[in-house]
Amino acid sequence: MQEAIAVESSSTKNTSRIEIGPGVALLRNGSSDELQVQGQTVVAVDGCAAGANAWSLTRISAAPGVTHEQLCLALYAALRRGRVERKTVVTMDAGALRPELLEQLQATPAREPGKLAARIDVALSKLAQGFEPLLAVPAELYVQEVADTVRAHVESAFSEGFFRSVADGRLSKQQYVYILAQQHAYVRYTTRILGYCVAYSDDSALRKHFAKHLSEEVNHEKILEADLAYLGADVEYVVRDFEPNPATLQFVLGELALVSHFHDPVLLTAAPLVAEGISGHLGRAFIDRLEQLVRSWGHAEPERATRFFSSHIEYDGGDDGHFEGSMRMLHPHLTSERLLRRYLAALHSLGQCFLRIYRESMSETDIWSAGSARPQ
Repeated sequence: MQEAIAVESSSTKNTSRIEIGPGVALLRNGSSDELQVQGQTVVAVDGCAAGANAWSLTRISAAPGVTHEQLCLALYAALRRGRVERKTVVTMDAGALRPELLEQLQATPAREPGKLAARIDVALSKLAQGFEPLLAVPAELYVQEVADTVRAHVESAFSEGFFRSVADGRLSKQQYVYILAQQHAYVRYTTRILGYCVAYSDDSALRKHFAKHLSEEVNHEKILEADLAYLGADVEYVVRDFEPNPATLQFVLGELALVSHFHDPVLLTAAPLVAEGISGHLGRAFIDRLEQLVRSWGHAEPERATRFFSSHIEYDGGDDGHFEGSMRMLHPHLTSERLLRRYLAALHSLGQCFLRIYRESMSETDIWSAGSARPQ
């Protein structure tokens, strides 16, 4: 991956510590998730991907005397990695866990001899039921998975499509105009959606969060229109007549459904979170690369065609940006596995649509791709 769009891999950002209570902590250490009590590891669990849809628990080590809820918590922490990687089943050796826990997870024999398998959604739900009533788990545990999930989507976005084309110097002017038009098709709804978020927020802190975000998003579609105008594009067509491609329309419809049906401002944040994650991870090197390309198309002031992306680096990145602000906002509202699972369903659905915008817009206009040449 080019340095201009490098992002830390979700699979390698593997060191963290979450305090569960006095003397109790969850540690992420390399490929292991460990539960420590008074500084001593009482449960250690390793896992890895095992095919297109499976996550394998490769090691489960529990000290004598570990409680059921402690074992459930450690297994839950480890199995979340599979959900982040969008795996749907978990496999393990037949004798890896106590029979009562295997029954709790609804694990049954898999096709491979000596292996058991369970659905990840069921397993995580049952594990949470095993520790949530007894352990005061901080919201950080749940929000951490949201951040890891966004990071996985961002990593995917930077490996293909528009961002890959910029890094490789293959983006053409026609493709860039098309991408900006697709973005206009959903950005034009942002302030209205955030207005609904303000209206549906009963909590004053939540209203303040969305009101601030709204004030910073007003007329962002005008920035896109100015970028397009500098490139000589037909702005009137984009504003009045353009209809988005299926991926963009599905993203817009998903946002609007969350507004009109659920009336849940917290759930609504799942829609822009991947967008904020992407722009929050972009840096000056990406803008420099994009401006090199614009200059190669014969435009002497390339910064006049990249203001939408550069402005979102400013708004979404950093400790005080939209992305980190959204992460902080989630803490009071994601306090259980059930609430988290609902949020992740929306996040994955809208995130996949959003990434398709950048991927499919490139394939739809591939006839203008600049090949592998890099801007000088």
